[in-house]
Amino acid sequence: MSVALLVAAALVWLLGWRSSAGLGLAVAVVLTSPLVAVALAPLVASFLGASFRAVKEVACRDIQGNYFAYKGHRVRIQEDLSGTRWVRLRDIRDLVPDFPREQVLVRIAPDAIARPEGERELYFQASSLDGYLARSRSDATIRFRIWLQREVLAPAERASRRAATHAAVHEPAVLPAAPTAAARERSGCP
Repeated sequence: MSVALLVAAALVWLLGWRSSAGLGLAVAVVLTSPLVAVALAPLVASFLGASFRAVKEVACRDIQGNYFAYKGHRVRIQEDLSGTRWVRLRDIRDLVPDFPREQVLVRIAPDAIARPEGERELYFQASSLDGYLARSRSDATIRFRIWLQREVLAPAERASRRAATHAAVHEPAVLPAAPTAAARERSGCP
């Protein structure tokens, strides 16, 4: 439809130019401008939508896949090379009021606390945090635990399963050994 409108506008312009070069073309352009606008509207809308998405992608590139928030409160999460996720201890304390201090956590779960390289703050392993929060009966803690499972742990588990599947599918194939000269002679192959 838009091609037909553009062809019709071009024909009117051609007739206007042929009739009298200056005034006829100007009248033709004024008369056909709504046709051209209707014909080009989907293209312009598509371009603007793609431009908006591209600008948004560039603006959010530094936090893509790394921004976590629970009820409007930002939760900082680090992921190590093995895919294990760690939650910043201060953020946990802001969201779970009865969470123990560092001294207690060191005794309870010494392997679950770490300070990532380049960070000043302590982080708690997300899977260990899930296990610790499972013991609580507080409504706020249970809601936070559900969020932790859905938004932090489940995506990490899916990513590790995808990586394991990808590695298994893309393993180099083991080719059978070439037959020896004696085997070729027995089979009659040259």
